[in-house]
Amino acid sequence: MNKKITFFFLILSSVIILLTLTGCVSNQNGTLKIENNQNQEVSLWVRPLSAMNSTPDLKEQGVVPANSTKSFNIVFTADSWADLIQVNGQNGTTLFSQNYTMSELSTIKWKIAIPASNP
Repeated sequence: MNKKITFFFLILSSVIILLTLTGCVSNQNGTLKIENNQNQEVSLWVRPLSAMNSTPDLKEQGVVPANSTKSFNIVFTADSWADLIQVNGQNGTTLFSQNYTMSELSTIKWKIAIPASNP
């Protein structure tokens, strides 16, 4: 009987530890608004930085038509790690590029404005 109780508590402890560790690396998301003040369509690209400091490829999230605002759901690996958020023009020129944490995005109210191009 004691072996069964010990085994039960061992399994229960293992599950609690796994749930705790998994919670530390949980995904978090938010809605990022891109205000495009350009006379051209722009594309939003995101690259999450992982816990192992690896740098996966940038992934296109979608496009924002000229002179409009569009919202995107962005997923973060964890609060303390950064995501590279980049906006490119139609010819591939980088118009905006910045690393952000969830906290930093909260500070700017999850909105990035791309200024109009100079004539």
